[in-house]
Amino acid sequence: MSESPATVKNVWNVYQGLGLHEMPFESARYLLHRALELQTLEGCQFPRPLVEIGAGDGRISGLFFAAPIDYGLEIARYQPRFYEIYRQMLYVDGQRNWLPFASGAIGSIYSLSVLEHVKAPDALLEECSRVLMGGGLFVANIVTERGKHPPTCFTEDFCPSLLTPVEWQRRLATAGLVTRKAVPALPAWIVERGNAMAKSPLLRLPGLRGPLLRRFWNQMYRRGSRPTEAETALTVTLFCEKG
Repeated sequence: MSESPATVKNVWNVYQGLGLHEMPFESARYLLHRALELQTLEGCQFPRPLVEIGAGDGRISGLFFAAPIDYGLEIARYQPRFYEIYRQMLYVDGQRNWLPFASGAIGSIYSLSVLEHVKAPDALLEECSRVLMGGGLFVANIVTERGKHPPTCFTEDFCPSLLTPVEWQRRLATAGLVTRKAVPALPAWIVERGNAMAKSPLLRLPGLRGPLLRRFWNQMYRRGSRPTEAETALTVTLFCEKG
């Protein structure tokens, strides 16, 4: 019997168990941002083998994926930290040989806020299309061109590929990956409001961090919220399949 698809846990349940109210505000905010982005993936089934492009330190996938990920892919110069969620880690130079798999060998590919950091995304998308099986799933959460503007203002060196969701869909289609839906994940105003909260002197008063973080979640990350349309979102999740 083949192994069941990999899925994302209920994000709200994970959030409840993290003890974010006791963390420094910036650490908690980072996890809340990721939770909102991953909320767009709840119920999504990733056919195996599953590859995550841009594994990072493995912390986020380790928290939110309900089952192991078959392969984690990362740039060779990064040092591993928390890779228990990955059955196998693969390291590449980021210039060529992006995906060391045979053509049609992979069931699904996933990445979280990675593609905007890639200087040559078209080459990577072509590789993704090559290794995916026919009808294979490609899911990517991507920072959009909104990251060029205040309060985010990502630099070209940090994020050389800040594109509109429509432009991403065009490039994906050119690579043979058809976008089935684009789901806004992080509204552009969320960073500005979060920055204001982080700077608040109230956070330094004993006993107030917990209530403020609860309010932060309730106002900005409440379950079932609809941030914005995809074209005005800071990040968007694209669900595609190989044509």
